[in-house]
Amino acid sequence: MTTHPPSRRVDDVVDIVWPVLVLSGLLAAATMLAGGSAARLLLTLLAVLLFPGYVLSLFVFPLAKTPGDDPTERVGDGSGLGLAALGTTERWAVALGFSICLMPLYGLLITLAELPFALRSVMGVVVGVVTVLTVLALVRRLRLRVDAPVLLPGRPTPLASLRAATASRSTGRVVSNAVIVVTLLAAVSALAVGITLPPAGSQYTTASLLTVGENGSLVAAGYPHDLAPEETAELVLVLSNNEGTATDYTVVVQSQRVALDGTVTETRYLDEFSTQLRNGETWERPHEVAPLLDGDRVRLAYLVYRGSPPADPTVENAYRSLTLWVREPMPGATSETEAAAVVAVDVQHDVAGGFDAARVETGWTSATTLPPVVVR
Repeated sequence: MTTHPPSRRVDDVVDIVWPVLVLSGLLAAATMLAGGSAARLLLTLLAVLLFPGYVLSLFVFPLAKTPGDDPTERVGDGSGLGLAALGTTERWAVALGFSICLMPLYGLLITLAELPFALRSVMGVVVGVVTVLTVLALVRRLRLRVDAPVLLPGRPTPLASLRAATASRSTGRVVSNAVIVVTLLAAVSALAVGITLPPAGSQYTTASLLTVGENGSLVAAGYPHDLAPEETAELVLVLSNNEGTATDYTVVVQSQRVALDGTVTETRYLDEFSTQLRNGETWERPHEVAPLLDGDRVRLAYLVYRGSPPADPTVENAYRSLTLWVREPMPGATSETEAAAVVAVDVQHDVAGGFDAARVETGWTSATTLPPVVVR
């Protein structure tokens, strides 16, 4: 039986620690790839199906077997338990089985932590579990008593018993066992695919334009109106990423003059914001803005793009857009009833078109009060 003397403690540390480093690298690389890509799926499967179970096998079976070792020989670590040694092929086979057994643990931990079932959440949980197992395996390896090993030749290891039993099994039982193994692999692969691929129909980005209320919280009320060209207003842009992957955003802020038929007749560039958000992350951007345009029918437009904006940003080519009237949006309205009716039609159109109107303010009382923020 091959054991590690004290002079090889450093080698023991390397033998135990390298799987968690490789696992972390594979999962980190997977998060950088496009969702649903074959490379991302392959890296995730390789990481989740092999390395967690490999580290667990190092804890349960801390010794390595060399050619010529007695398959029934066991070594004690002082705890009263015999420890079977594994060869390379045996260890990787055991690693696959252990990795499958660890799958329910990941789901339980994600549920208890109230995390989304996304690749980044799974990555964190898997790396955390493997790190704990690595520490336990390292402690157990270093505690092995190499000066006086306890040999228990009469007690075969589980794998030795398995080999003996398998040798006498019929072809039918071998085939049935193979079917079970294939079924388990298919189930695990389906789970990994479900984790790796972004959920269909649920990728979206929400954008809101809010103000700071009296108690310091963000509210969809108290918007500025009748702003002079150089007069500033304090607003807060809120972006939430639910695209299923990390996303780069660019927001172009414009001042626009709009004709009665809805055509933008004049545009002034005001500002530009950029950020990268992880899936599920929300970004708040407080800022001051002035319309810079004089005259009537002036609004602010926040044009949200994934990645870089085009050369000519418009409401039509934006991924998401927010518009806020800051000066006399409906000078032709003859009464507050007419003003409210016109804006109400616009809001209804937005809702019917599938736009997010959850934070639209609708409680204005006169034609001079700010109409709602229109979200597209």
